[in-house]
Amino acid sequence: RFRDTVEADWRLLAHAYVSGRPLKARRYPQTPEAVCYPGYCSAGVTVPVAEELARRGLMRKQFFDRVHECRQCGSRRLTVREECPACRSPDLGETGLIHHYNCATLLPEARFRRGSALVCPKCSQHLRNYGKDYDRPGRVHHCRACDETTSEPDVGFVCLDCGTATDGDSIRQVDLFSYAITDRAIELLTSKS
Repeated sequence: RFRDTVEADWRLLAHAYVSGRPLKARRYPQTPEAVCYPGYCSAGVTVPVAEELARRGLMRKQFFDRVHECRQCGSRRLTVREECPACRSPDLGETGLIHHYNCATLLPEARFRRGSALVCPKCSQHLRNYGKDYDRPGRVHHCRACDETTSEPDVGFVCLDCGTATDGDSIRQVDLFSYAITDRAIELLTSKS
C-alpha cells in the first residue's frame, strides 16, 4: 500500500511537470465530488494525493471554492431550500401580518379573515379602519405542514444523490483547491537519476 501511495505521488508530480499544467479545479456537477481537474484522474483519486503532496511542500494549494457535503453519502450535489424551523418542512407560504391595536393581537392575515371581513380571533372585534383599528407590520412565512409562522426560515440541504436532508447548522463544509507543483518538487523530479 505504501508503495502504491509513493508511486501515485510521483506519477502525479511527474504528470504535472511534464504536461506543464497545474491541477486547476473546475466545477463539475456530473460527479458527486462536484469538481474535476481536467487532464487528471477523478477528484476522488487526485485530491488525496495532491493534499499529501501539499502537506509535504511539493504542491502549492490555491483556494477554489467552499461547498457543502452530504454526511450520509459524501455527495456535494445538494439542493438548498428554506425550511420551517419547527418541523423542517419546505412547504412554506408567505402571508401578511395584521396587528390589532385594541388587544395587541399580531397574527397572519388568514387568522383574521371571515369571508371578506377582518375579525380579530382574540377579541372578536371587526377591524374596519386600516391605521385606526389595525395595521399591517410586515410579512412572515407560514408553514402549511405544522401551521407555525416565522420571519426567518431556516436553511436546509437535500442530497440529490441519496435524499438525505440536513439542516444548515449541521451540514459539512468542504474547501476545494487548485494545486501546482512547487520549485522543490521540480528540483526533486529533475535531479532523480
